[in-house]
Amino acid sequence: MRPFEEVDGRFVARLTRDERFAIAQVAEQVVELLEQEVDGLEEIAAAGADDGLPSALLGLDDTVVEAPTDPAVRRLLPNAAPTDQGVGEEFRRLTQTDLALSKVSRLTALCAALVGDDEPLLDLEDDGATDGVDVDDELGSRDVALEPADAQSFAGALTDVRLVLAERLGIVTDDDSDRLSSAIEQAWQGRADLDPRIELLGSVFLLAGYLQESLLDLMLARLRGGAPGA
Repeated sequence: MRPFEEVDGRFVARLTRDERFAIAQVAEQVVELLEQEVDGLEEIAAAGADDGLPSALLGLDDTVVEAPTDPAVRRLLPNAAPTDQGVGEEFRRLTQTDLALSKVSRLTALCAALVGDDEPLLDLEDDGATDGVDVDDELGSRDVALEPADAQSFAGALTDVRLVLAERLGIVTDDDSDRLSSAIEQAWQGRADLDPRIELLGSVFLLAGYLQESLLDLMLARLRGGAPGA
């Protein structure tokens, strides 16, 4: 993986097929979680209403909007007022559907940026996944290029991916993240055994973090009018 850098006015990273597919597959799963947990979300997203009216009308009656039951989705759609139940419930009633829709939209855009139209999202174990696909090497490496205007949405989608993975991996603090990074590094070096599921999810968590950090550095540099790290 080569992190994001600015090239000819765009933000460009280079990822292997496995890296791109792994993040995209988790992003798709996050979309599915949101659709399962937020009533009517899939139908509204599929309708793609031109004026946004259906989603805007939701929450204008007295219907109670339940908080997500999946703790990972609760990280995506948290209680806005944990110390005031009434305010928290009202805020959720008025905003949860639109917030979930915005997350689905940016996660879908993330998948599109990572996986080309000629490159269906196949199983990572499929050795023929790049047959007939225009990739640059045997690892399926491709550039992921973003217009600066799309960078914030891409970074936000990476945050959503990492929030769900953090819940699944039991990551709450920076120390938890550091311990995971150390464990995965040792597993990669063959110095420790790690549950394959934890190694896979943890690797995606760390990869998404590296990408996000490099992208945010570029965004901040643009705001400051200088080079990253300046």
